[in-house]
Amino acid sequence: MSRAELPSRRSLLAAAVVTAVAGSAGPASAGTPTAGTPTGHATDTAGRTAARPVDNRSWTSYTDWRGGTAVGTRAVVGVRPGLLIARPVGTTDYTDPHTGRTAAWEYATWTSPVHRLRVPATEVIASWNAHTPAGTWLQTELKGTYSDGTDTPWYVMGRWAAGDQDIRRTSVDDQSDGKSTVWTDTLSVDDAASGLRVVSYRLRLTLHRRPGTRLTPTVWRLGAMGSDIPDRFTVPASVPGLAGELIVPRYSQEIHKGQYPEYDNGGEAWCSPTSSQMIIEYWGGRLTEEQLSWVDPSYADPQICHAARHTFDHQYEGCGNWPFNAAYAATFDGLAGVVTRLGSLT
Repeated sequence: MSRAELPSRRSLLAAAVVTAVAGSAGPASAGTPTAGTPTGHATDTAGRTAARPVDNRSWTSYTDWRGGTAVGTRAVVGVRPGLLIARPVGTTDYTDPHTGRTAAWEYATWTSPVHRLRVPATEVIASWNAHTPAGTWLQTELKGTYSDGTDTPWYVMGRWAAGDQDIRRTSVDDQSDGKSTVWTDTLSVDDAASGLRVVSYRLRLTLHRRPGTRLTPTVWRLGAMGSDIPDRFTVPASVPGLAGELIVPRYSQEIHKGQYPEYDNGGEAWCSPTSSQMIIEYWGGRLTEEQLSWVDPSYADPQICHAARHTFDHQYEGCGNWPFNAAYAATFDGLAGVVTRLGSLT
């Protein structure tokens, strides 16, 4: 789908958030079920367990990685267990649609076990955390099964690298099977009113590197959020109440209006990377002077320019791809990023 055909990113992801968490400090946000609160449920303020139309599943541990189907990849232990290339299984040519350049890449794959959603979903969003040194990149795919027993094709949910020197970070348009469509970063059932839902899925990683090198991406987290939420215009407004304030850095995307047209021109278009950078710095993530050296020194808050560049989706032509924002957050030491929907803001 072209950007002109896309629904508003604000409406599409109005309830989706990227959560940056320090180390393992936030497993409930990270999509791994926590003791006492099963995925797909939330506890209300009176202590009652209420249905929550969201399912999260992440693969993060050595055992998780060992539980998938590895073809040329292997799991590694450590403080942050991960998945990397052990022995490439082949070479593929990739023509970057945004540069026109064709290059050969060695690759290896990993496929997750089938995950059955506790909440049959109208939307599924994959996200990942990875280290992709220069000369490497990854592709994430998702294959779902519908409630009528049929399967989706393998949908590409993102081609990603932290930098932009090898490939241009991108979503993939024009993916549909007549029952669901990928809208930038979201697999969405075309006709939710029909009752059709995605009831299970598998994820597939393809790790790429320059031929003849020992380079490898390392993936620390892979997962997806499935949800079945009502149309936002049918939900009554919540009752206002007291809120806590997080003392995040105060940045504004509006002061960047007109900056870096190649990354969508600042201003309102940079709401996502600005929000992400505020959360990242709240958790202690910092950029170095060297990392910011490319930014025009006359621009205030250069870290916002940096965040925009490193979350920019060259197909969507904007910075509002939330899995890319989550992956960007995870490039900072000690941080993890996921995309999920919250049951409430309390």
